[in-house]
Amino acid sequence: MSLVVNNLSFSYSDKKILDNISFNIEAGDFVCVLGKNGVGKSTLFKLLLGFLKKQSGRILIDEKEVEHFNRKELAREVAYIPQYTTSAFNYSVFDTVLMGTTCRLDTLGSPKAKEKKIALDALKQFKIDHLAHKYSDSISGGERQLVVLARAIAQGSKILILDEPTANLDYGNQVRVMQTISTLKKQGYSIILSTHNPEQALWFSDKVMFLDDKKILSFGKTNEVISSTLLKQIYGIDIDLIEKDGRKLCFPRISNNV
Repeated sequence: MSLVVNNLSFSYSDKKILDNISFNIEAGDFVCVLGKNGVGKSTLFKLLLGFLKKQSGRILIDEKEVEHFNRKELAREVAYIPQYTTSAFNYSVFDTVLMGTTCRLDTLGSPKAKEKKIALDALKQFKIDHLAHKYSDSISGGERQLVVLARAIAQGSKILILDEPTANLDYGNQVRVMQTISTLKKQGYSIILSTHNPEQALWFSDKVMFLDDKKILSFGKTNEVISSTLLKQIYGIDIDLIEKDGRKLCFPRISNNV
């Protein structure tokens, strides 16, 4: 499963958001997308998902243009995990995950034993099958995010797009969710994840993309791309990278004279 973006541009009215960007993502890639607020991370994701219409360029999934997929076909290829998930109805965890299988059903079809097994297997994969009969409003934020991930796996898509999936979680759940996501890479999923935390990229991704001023400022292997110089260029503060037990940590230089 490959995702290829060539010379992609997009504007809201007369405000240019993305200008002639290109990149390739292959099966098993885990790519973190970083950049300041407003640089176009969410806009890029909406373009990849076909929610927005590009102005120019190409977006191809296995050599087929995104706009040539209908919604159900695209859902079979790409799953989206947003920052926030809300529902007008308080479904059970099992039913929420089961909904992921609907893109593979006929228009008037309903889930059968096969789809129910897929949903249960997805819950077991994330070790949350004990929550199957609980309702969404009775579980924690970290558990809810794992439920959404399980639904994406039940969907059967091999490309996962995650928009700041840990934004509203406490630190422990942030780490647990990121660890869970990283296991999917080993199963051949292509993962594209936006974050404001460069340490998440350093610890979990094998590639990183920095967006800035409508362009891709840098894209490549995480350990080769992320540097103190680049972090200062993006975030405007001095950040030292310290290695501890083979893992890099970010240490902002904090002045006492502010």
